[in-house]
Amino acid sequence: MAPDAPKHFSEPGALPGSATAGGHAAVSIRDHELICRIGEGAYGEVWLARNIMGTLRAVKIVYRRRFDDERPYQREFSGIQKFEPISRSHEGFVDILQIGRNDAEGYFYYVMEVADDASRDGPSPQIEPGSEGRAPSGSAGGDLPTYIPRTLKLELSRRKRLPVQECIEIALSLCAALEVLHRSGLAHRDIKPANIIFINGKPKLADIGLVAGLNEARSFVGTEGFIPPEGPGTAQADIFSLGKVLYEMSSGKDRRLFPDPPTQLTEMPDATELLELDEVISKACHPDPRKRYSSAEAMRQELVLLTAGRSVRRVRLIEKRFARLKPLTYAAAGLALLASAAWVGSLRQARRAEHFANLESLQRQKAEREADRARVAEQEAKEKLRSSYFAQAQAQRWSGRVGRRFAALEALHKAAEIRPSLELRNEAIACLALMDLRTVRIWEAAPEGAVFGNFDSDYKRYARLQTNGVVSIRAVEDDRELAQFPGYVPVQVPYSSMVEFSPDGRFLAVAHGATTDRLDLWDLLRKERIIHVEGRVCRTLAFTPDSQALVVAFHGSGDPNRPVVMYDTASGQAKTTFEHHTLPYVLRPHPSKALLATSSHESTEVLLWNIRTGDVIRRLPHPGSVADMRWNPAGELLATTCGNNEIYLWDADTGVQQTVLRGHEGAPVRVDFSFDGEFLVSRGNEGMLRFWNMASGEQLFKYPVPGFSWGFSKNSYLLGYHPSEDKVGLLEFDPARECRLLRPGPVDGSGQSCCFGPNPHTLVAACENGVRMWNTTSRKTIGFLSGTSIRSAAIDIPRNRVLIASRAGITAHPLSSITTNAPGTGLRVSPLASEIQAGELLLSWDCSTLAFADSRAVHVLDLASGKPKALLPQKFSPVFAALDPEGTRVATWNNTAKSLSLWEVANSNLVREIPLNFGGSRAAFSPNGKWLALGDHLEYRILDLATGKPIARIPRGDTGYFGFMAFSPDGAVLGAALDRDNIALFEAATGAQLAVLEAPEPHEICDLCFNPHGSQLAVLYVNGQVQLWDLLLLHRQLAAIGLDWKSPLAQGP
Repeated sequence: MAPDAPKHFSEPGALPGSATAGGHAAVSIRDHELICRIGEGAYGEVWLARNIMGTLRAVKIVYRRRFDDERPYQREFSGIQKFEPISRSHEGFVDILQIGRNDAEGYFYYVMEVADDASRDGPSPQIEPGSEGRAPSGSAGGDLPTYIPRTLKLELSRRKRLPVQECIEIALSLCAALEVLHRSGLAHRDIKPANIIFINGKPKLADIGLVAGLNEARSFVGTEGFIPPEGPGTAQADIFSLGKVLYEMSSGKDRRLFPDPPTQLTEMPDATELLELDEVISKACHPDPRKRYSSAEAMRQELVLLTAGRSVRRVRLIEKRFARLKPLTYAAAGLALLASAAWVGSLRQARRAEHFANLESLQRQKAEREADRARVAEQEAKEKLRSSYFAQAQAQRWSGRVGRRFAALEALHKAAEIRPSLELRNEAIACLALMDLRTVRIWEAAPEGAVFGNFDSDYKRYARLQTNGVVSIRAVEDDRELAQFPGYVPVQVPYSSMVEFSPDGRFLAVAHGATTDRLDLWDLLRKERIIHVEGRVCRTLAFTPDSQALVVAFHGSGDPNRPVVMYDTASGQAKTTFEHHTLPYVLRPHPSKALLATSSHESTEVLLWNIRTGDVIRRLPHPGSVADMRWNPAGELLATTCGNNEIYLWDADTGVQQTVLRGHEGAPVRVDFSFDGEFLVSRGNEGMLRFWNMASGEQLFKYPVPGFSWGFSKNSYLLGYHPSEDKVGLLEFDPARECRLLRPGPVDGSGQSCCFGPNPHTLVAACENGVRMWNTTSRKTIGFLSGTSIRSAAIDIPRNRVLIASRAGITAHPLSSITTNAPGTGLRVSPLASEIQAGELLLSWDCSTLAFADSRAVHVLDLASGKPKALLPQKFSPVFAALDPEGTRVATWNNTAKSLSLWEVANSNLVREIPLNFGGSRAAFSPNGKWLALGDHLEYRILDLATGKPIARIPRGDTGYFGFMAFSPDGAVLGAALDRDNIALFEAATGAQLAVLEAPEPHEICDLCFNPHGSQLAVLYVNGQVQLWDLLLLHRQLAAIGLDWKSPLAQGP
């Protein structure tokens, strides 16, 4: 078997002790032991069972012989197939854990969660302290005769009726479950107390074998008294049945006595609440389906009103009054006509008509007041529900649990459907900035003893070896068969297999048999066999990344020197052979070079081979055995697992160990890089998947996986795993592309300034000890130019160079020199260049003009010639300045002056003074040059330069931090530091806050800038890190949940 191959749970029969069911032949439930029968219905039986792990389950067995013909039997099986993926989508459903079928014996079955044991008042049957849901030792056959499943029917037989609040809690859970079921196009058809069970104290809908498609032609099923007059099978029919259940729960009476009130109603302590609940029951149980609730959600909303202490009776009364008001209005109009006709003959009739008109007006006003109160009550209940969703989202975000991003965003979406708001939007942005993991799909990929083979490299297909000796290629999306290759030995014990798709998906390698002594290579495009080798034991195999070769390691009596053979996948011919000598464990060809990395059971060294010559060119020693290894996509790093619970990263060219990843509590046995090389996933023997950030080497989070796992997809963040012994699943890692962190090198020093370069995806960050250029698409460093005491940098796009201000002055460097760290040429500017303020290299939009301030003046230069354009003397120090986009005006100020000076560059004239009672170290012109934004630690202001008056004021609170700001390229949005750690976006024309961009790991901000398209916002931290926000992606994600900042926000009540 291949190294670290998945365990195949292929035993087809039941565990020893399978029972005889229904007085018929023994029923075999795969991997389960039937213990005792706990229920029986018209079509089958329910058994208590124990699975292979010792966990107690409930098994429903449905027999073909109990149906008059085949069609209804097949329909019931189809219904359970449809319900199985839905069963895990809501806590109000019993989870369907396994489905099986035996057509030869004439039955199918499904395995479910087991109900609480009512005989012991505990959460599960026969649970010993510390056994965590496992069956007690020694139990088998009939060892659990006292087990009684806790159903609502049993609760009512013991307690007669339930308190109103408990009834409402149960009904809320069941309504929510029905809402999910109906939204999925299914109906339950037999809701009754006996089909509502309690698991860990929570009510759940059971007997889901009767689930069917809405409006689907089905047999007439259900239970007398719970079936509506029109029959079962619709959403309204399920609502009717649930209403009858609620009647029995709350009144203690049989549903056939509906609508009789409870006995001794006036003596009940919750009589008032019961009368309110009766309004819900009466509407749910109305004989006319058009007058029932339109949906389970509508019923749930009125139950929510009751939990908020509001009156449903009052709402119903108002509805009735409105219904009566319509004919009253017509009657009043008729009376008015009669009064007009009678005016000629009778003044008395006119007065009477006026009286009725006034009475109608008073009644209408009263009804409108009642309706207003009802609307307010409903709105208050919705606001409470909205607040609950918001609190749930916040709790999820701060929980640190896997899945928090997705759960929080789902809650925020529900809250936004009630009323969107800025606080919801900001919380959603904070959640979108979180990396996370979620389950995409789980299914039974190897049923009835088949053996799961492998996924292809993009998780579109998978292969399995079936019991009849056929290799079946199937679609992951819907499990349909795409191709099959017969002629293999049927799955048996002992049995071993290796199945591998080529990276391009064209080829499939299959090594199988009792000792994997047959090897085939199939061309899936032409559906023909390229390679067939028999009699040689295949130890392990791997395709080269270009899919042009298959590398195979053989061993056994015929291959004592453990040869490694490389086959050409086009011709099937052996291209290269060399002797490995030790028993190979893993083969990993290099992504682009003729290199092969191998590990061995018999050595702790990883060997790097020249695959053409068969020579070992490098040895990588390890303190323990190496179970797996992977090259990163660029081929620069090799990640290796080690038996000492560590993962090592090696420089491929030098063989130097670069990083050690620690965190596994068991030996790591699987490792893989993401397609972009930014992340690494590993799995250890302790049963944990761990995700790592390759830039920092830190562990992001972990996720328990009980079985085998596969690596990342070749072009996405999908990865496969075994969630249980008989199922496979897909996980999706979300790297939070909306908010990515660019990490500096170890020598960069503190951040100073940042700006985008000649294209929207080039970012330059100036730090104290160098200038680093990033590609914001790949988030990789393009180059680094070292320096000392750097204060600012700007890109001179027309001349393809970067300008750097430091204590040594201003120097210009070709952009190409950043990748080579070549020195630049000095630009002669001023003898006081060493006093240039940090972050104050100011360029016009066309890069024709450069401005900077020293201790006493602002210098303006022509960049083409390097000659001065203007010298603007200042009275105070330090001097701060801003250059307008056209390069024609300069604004100057300092923290002690009482005004802002606006200068004309062409003649160095002071154009105007704008009174200013505050100031800061940074300002920004709008792209059209009409506005200027600046601020201090208390507020930001956006000034209209034509009038000198503020068009917007943005309060900040006393942050003790001046902050930084930048306009978007279209001038519509101002991005500004809200405090030391967080950026906010504001509508420039009004100052209204659009969003707060809260990063997961914020630091003190020292600069920010938009890219030329306005689609990205870069935030430079003092520690040299850059937080990169993808505003376009953020916009799309927020729009999907109704919280985009371009959408209007509803006002609160």
